[in-house]
Amino acid sequence: MEQLRGHTLEGELAKCGQLPLRTTLEYTCQLLRALAATHAIGIIHRNIKPGKLFLCDEGPGRSETLKVLDFGIARVMPEVSPLAPQPLVVSTDAGTVVGTPEYISPEAATAKPLDQRADLYAAGLVLYRMVAGRGPFDHAATEAKLLAAQANEVPAPPSRFAREPVPAELDDTILRALRKSPDERFQTADEMRAELERLLSVLPESSTRRSSPPRESEASESEFEREAHAKAEIEVDDLSAASLPVRRKMSNMWLFVAAAVITATATAAIVALLVGSR
Repeated sequence: MEQLRGHTLEGELAKCGQLPLRTTLEYTCQLLRALAATHAIGIIHRNIKPGKLFLCDEGPGRSETLKVLDFGIARVMPEVSPLAPQPLVVSTDAGTVVGTPEYISPEAATAKPLDQRADLYAAGLVLYRMVAGRGPFDHAATEAKLLAAQANEVPAPPSRFAREPVPAELDDTILRALRKSPDERFQTADEMRAELERLLSVLPESSTRRSSPPRESEASESEFEREAHAKAEIEVDDLSAASLPVRRKMSNMWLFVAAAVITATATAAIVALLVGSR
């Protein structure tokens, strides 16, 4: 088997919470390229989630490559392509729910027949997770409620939970991928990828790869330093202003002393003249 070096997307999200938009779109486009290749030969993964997506470390100065792992519960559709592999020896019984509840499609959650659009729904959930830092149905307390939410509940826009501004078009794209009816979603991985690449091309440069807001501690320290510097400047200004009356008093005192000296000298001179004239 191929040896991979790196870590899963699940590990990355556990460390970062959520990812910058540019990184998110790049990873999702790579995922959709992989799904397009598997769908083309009649394979539906059926368990797309961050734990099955591996970020390969390609070495210094090179971006990470996303690879899809674990086709253990994949469904094979030989009718799609002559290149399709042999179906699994043990087939999935009709009416069986297969997959991870947090990333399962509505049709899979209700044990209905599914096709490649179930993988695209899961890809939309992964995209939502990267943008929002959470899933759309994380409020569901039990597995049964989670499956019911996947089947029936309309998700809130991911921008409601995101740490950085999310373009309205990206909100709409993610929500389209999460439509309950497969006919209302993107129909192919290539179609969904083309839309995300278009959004990526117009994304502001501020949403750069690996960019992320400063940690709360860093932000607090920076704000504290700014406040301290501003306070110091104010105190210096106040000190300068306060010293002006003192300077005026000192100046007036020296004038008084000088006048007194001149007066005393003049008086002494006059007294000397008077004494001499006698």
